[in-house]
Amino acid sequence: MQDGQLLEALRKFDALRDGDQLDTAVQDKIAPAYADDSVFQRINPQIARALRNSGVTRLYAHQGEAIGKALGGANIVLEAPTASGKTLSFAVPMMQSLLGGGHALMIYPMKAVANDQRVQLVGMLKSAGLDSWTYDGDTDKEHRKLIKEYPPHVLITNPEMLNATFLGWNEQWTAFLKNLRFVVIDEMHEYRGYFGSNISLLLRRFLHHLVRIGASPQFFLATATCANPEEHASNLTGQPFDLVKAAGKLSPRRQFVFIDPDIPDYDFYRIFQLRIRNAALACLSEDKAVIVFCPSIKFAEGCYRSALRTCDEIGLNKDAIALFKAGITADEKADIQKGMKDGSKKLIFSTNALELGIDVGGLDGVILAGFPDTVMSAWQRIGRAGRSWDKDAFVLYYAMNNPVDKFHAANLQAFLNKPLDEIVADASNKELIKNHLPSLIYEAEGKIPLSSKEILGDPFYNEAVKMSGKPVRGYRPQHHINLRGIGGKNWVLKYGNEEVGSMSDYHRFKEAFIDSVFIHSGRKYQVDSVTEGSTNEIKLVDPNPEYAITKPHFIKHLDVQDIFDGLRWNGEVDIHLGKTYLYEVLNSVSLVDERSDAAIDRFSPQNYAVSSTSHAFWVDIRQMGEVDVDGLLAFEQLLRIGTLFTIPADLHDTTTHTDKDGAAYLIENYPGGIGIVKKSMQQWHSILRSGMQVARNCKCRRGCPNCIIPPRYYGSNDQLDKNEGIQLAEHIINITSGPPDLSSTTGCGCRNSPSLLGFR
Repeated sequence: MQDGQLLEALRKFDALRDGDQLDTAVQDKIAPAYADDSVFQRINPQIARALRNSGVTRLYAHQGEAIGKALGGANIVLEAPTASGKTLSFAVPMMQSLLGGGHALMIYPMKAVANDQRVQLVGMLKSAGLDSWTYDGDTDKEHRKLIKEYPPHVLITNPEMLNATFLGWNEQWTAFLKNLRFVVIDEMHEYRGYFGSNISLLLRRFLHHLVRIGASPQFFLATATCANPEEHASNLTGQPFDLVKAAGKLSPRRQFVFIDPDIPDYDFYRIFQLRIRNAALACLSEDKAVIVFCPSIKFAEGCYRSALRTCDEIGLNKDAIALFKAGITADEKADIQKGMKDGSKKLIFSTNALELGIDVGGLDGVILAGFPDTVMSAWQRIGRAGRSWDKDAFVLYYAMNNPVDKFHAANLQAFLNKPLDEIVADASNKELIKNHLPSLIYEAEGKIPLSSKEILGDPFYNEAVKMSGKPVRGYRPQHHINLRGIGGKNWVLKYGNEEVGSMSDYHRFKEAFIDSVFIHSGRKYQVDSVTEGSTNEIKLVDPNPEYAITKPHFIKHLDVQDIFDGLRWNGEVDIHLGKTYLYEVLNSVSLVDERSDAAIDRFSPQNYAVSSTSHAFWVDIRQMGEVDVDGLLAFEQLLRIGTLFTIPADLHDTTTHTDKDGAAYLIENYPGGIGIVKKSMQQWHSILRSGMQVARNCKCRRGCPNCIIPPRYYGSNDQLDKNEGIQLAEHIINITSGPPDLSSTTGCGCRNSPSLLGFR
């Protein structure tokens, strides 16, 4: 499809209108380089035949480098874009390591990805005389027993099974684990933040158990979207790695179209869904294969049903349309994936189920109905299209009616030019260590020798030593660990009898209080009741009055409890990493007319407050002299926006706060820390420059939801002036561009006592 042809088709199907804000760009093609044939001389002839039988006659340069280093015995971490042959890079050394006997374990973050990888590998493995199987929650009891008694060469699983089964019932896996030769951890960028910190402790427990039983496998980690792959691989496992990079060395030609649709808020959900359906049908009318990534199952189902009806009306082939979601059978999923590969299925409505690693063949494009939680997730979805270097692809993004979506729609160039994310995972989180300690002691039978320190790392080891000699008996503690759970409670959103989503406890506090009206997946709801219990539920109803939203106003109080690290420049600017206590009260709520943005009512909510002890990074400029409060508040928002473009944090992983005496804070929403603010202290200049670039590129004069005004649940001043924030950020960067006065917190004159910091 030619660049102008796509826009013409969208207009023809009423998926693009004159009032829409539109931005377009083209990503040029970078053709791949190939390895010389010398690497084939190191590959076992049996494996080489298996490659030829699979149609592989030459390797990309990064594949050759990764295979060569892995065959030398090193642990490898590979960073390469989607559709660049990462699977082959680890499959070859894995198969060669198994020819003399032994087993391999492949770990994937989602069952769908694991199953797809087995489909891709099974033919090659059989050609090499190797067998494989998946082991997950869908594996029936009979097959589980057979796999444990007669383990295949390759087992494919997920983190939950690694924790609950391979470690929780490790006595049943001795034959498999004692002869473990190779471990693959693909899609390692998924292991970040809270989930990644849990995985880093799980993998240390796994390695600790392997050493105890005499196993020492080789590790191969792979990712498509990670700027610090070597660091992240080491953070996850505690092991050293050799790095192979292919970022920026190959990519298809892609046309990007970012659209902020002109849709009134009071009827947004219905019209937005029709726009997405129309965009999808426009692509189908041009015989283009696309995936539409939808914000919820309900949204995807609505688009799918509407598209089928419309196909009958306008004469398009409705048999080419499919719905891919959680809850459909494995056979249905397999049929859809087969149809995508053979071309019989052209239009797929999906949630994030098709985001990761699944090979869906020659897609022409993707449609993003709303922005994912992170920029990294957006690139994962984009990577589903353009998986052939000889075929152009396109990306359509439609913003939903929230400031974050509109922000990305207004910043296409910032999105395209943004470097890959530096991913964080923290194995020193004391709260998570407490959760994993009983399992470690159980697996180690209470024995934590000094040699364990190198495997576990100092924080985990130091806590484990306190419990050594006291083996856990009577129960298997692994089953009490929630690897993916968010900090605090998780709340289910119920509209009638239908579950429409979930949210964290902190997100609930900010947005889903009694009588609040908020937007979820493009639709407006009002909170009718909040019920705590075995299932924490938020009951939603249709909003009343029809055209109003609520705007909460919070009062915050912050105390600094501890300072871990700090730097000072010229006696004027301090930066700190430490622990804070944040107390927030929902003070009042305004009812706002969406059409005029005018307050039409105001009410006092129920007694509603939350407190948390969290890690934070902050910039303290109170020694600079008098600072304009509005400039400091705008500076806080540059810090928030810059973090979204620098560190892959979910929108609700952090919050910000300004002490009007002269400090701006970035605060994690998880007790014990998950590494985001630690990375922020290392990258704070880059964070500020990213925030400044976004604010400068925005066409507004003072500030708007597309640049520095935050989502309403941040409860900030809507009259911020971005220019004052930019000027302050520039001044601070200039002051701190040279070396600091002293590098230690206590030596730099920082006032460590909370009572001296002006917070009490």
